Amino acid sequence: MSIITKIERQKKNIRRYSIYLDQEYSFSVSEDTLIKLGLKKDMIVDRNQIDNILKQEDNNACKSYGLKLLGHRARSEREIRDKMFSKGYCQEHIEDAIKYLKEFKYIDDEEYAKIYIKDRMNSKKLGHKRIKYELYQKGIDKTLIQDKINKLVNDDEEYERALETAQRKMNTSYKNDDNQSAYRKLGGFLQRKGFSMDTIIKVLNKVLKSQDYD
Repeated sequence: MSIITKIERQKKNIRRYSIYLDQEYSFSVSEDTLIKLGLKKDMIVDRNQIDNILKQEDNNACKSYGLKLLGHRARSEREIRDKMFSKGYCQEHIEDAIKYLKEFKYIDDEEYAKIYIKDRMNSKKLGHKRIKYELYQKGIDKTLIQDKINKLVNDDEEYERALETAQRKMNTSYKNDDNQSAYRKLGGFLQRKGFSMDTIIKVLNKVLKSQDYD
């Protein structure tokens, strides 16, 4: 048995408290843990209670880490899980934190996929095949990915995006290449961008037809 002889607010982080057991510093807790577990001076705690306090603190730390990650940018559930695991949090705390983050919509793979697809199409000018691959790598469900692709990707708009990308690349990188070389290089470039072969062939015929070759 031990007695909490002192609870002191930390100077560098006013939302954390140093806990002293039997006149000696033992550990620190967040304000949330302090209130939730009703910790106070002269409280008698045994080993099991101390372990429970530390467990609660680790649980809160895992949730806070998830919120910190999401404060930088949106992430998929898989990304958050992997980051938490790499940080050393146990599976129990990870599951609890993920449940909390999903409950309050901090994690929402459906919304994440929708925003990601729009951003990659508009800012990076990528084709749907590349975007599908990237989302799959981030742990998004295949069915969800395909559903969002079907709803958000328009064939005509994808063609125009590929055409714009190809024309820009042609004018900056391949304008001095012969027809065969330009066809091969530009085709590979568009393939890496994630456009379908049908779209690539249409774009190549359009772009190279407009070029003057001797």
